[in-house]
Amino acid sequence: MHNLKAIHELDSEFDYIKHKVGTTTSRLTSILMNLQDKEFILESENVIFSEIESFKKNFASLISSYRDEKELLSPILKQIRLLESDNPSIDELTAFFHKLAEVKSIFGANLEISKLDSFQNANIVATLWNQFSEFMPKFLSSIASGYVDNEERFSAVQIAWEELGEGNRNNIHAKIFRDAVEMLGIQTSLTGINCESLNILKNFLVASPSDKERLGIGLGLEIMANENISTLFKYNCFNKDKKIKLAQSDFFKIHFKNEDEHIASNIKNFTFCKSDKDKLDFIRGFKVGVKFWTSFWDEALNYIAMFGQGIQ
Repeated sequence: MHNLKAIHELDSEFDYIKHKVGTTTSRLTSILMNLQDKEFILESENVIFSEIESFKKNFASLISSYRDEKELLSPILKQIRLLESDNPSIDELTAFFHKLAEVKSIFGANLEISKLDSFQNANIVATLWNQFSEFMPKFLSSIASGYVDNEERFSAVQIAWEELGEGNRNNIHAKIFRDAVEMLGIQTSLTGINCESLNILKNFLVASPSDKERLGIGLGLEIMANENISTLFKYNCFNKDKKIKLAQSDFFKIHFKNEDEHIASNIKNFTFCKSDKDKLDFIRGFKVGVKFWTSFWDEALNYIAMFGQGIQ
């Protein structure tokens, strides 16, 4: 009974922190579920009290990390309030989130290396992008299925529909990407190249994010879309004589045309965030999307350092 009392105390602490932090994200919820599982084990097997103490320490650490996170996000929330006081346009909001993503710092080294016209570098980046492109429709579909509101669901469904060829299997984006680069002899399935950065997105889904976190990650993944497609294009133009041919491929024509529209659509999703909690959740999701691209392009540089051609 002493152990059960400890669990009930933690249940109360959970409710208190949930109120103070203003979040119901599943990382806290999963801890509570674990505690409830432990209660069943305790009743049936009388697990020793030290195990509960271990749970309590882990719980306290998690609470601390959320408090730290909120302190980090609060200044951003203040900037947003100031921006909103002037009734910002879509362009102004785009500029704000673009700056918040620190886009230039993500692409600096990649832009330099992409100028090397390296066939091996092109193979590495194309392999990583192919894995990303194959995964995105699954990710967007999972994101879309979790929304309560259909208006919030719209952007994810629209982009997933486009990724899947808008009703034409021959136009699935992963396929037309492979068509575009393989016509230049570039490989998209190098052995030993695995896009581990996708785990960031997979873990996001496992965490059962709130609707506003889902909206935020959508923008985080789209905010640097123009820089992404431009960097991808430069890496795959290892042969300048074929640059025009690559630019005229279906994949690059579509993406050079549509990215601004996708960014604007995801910026508009921010208008669904009415409360401070909504906005904090949106920023959390946004940060995850940005973290993915930071990791993706860092991963490209790491593979290039191991197997490709770097700057001497």
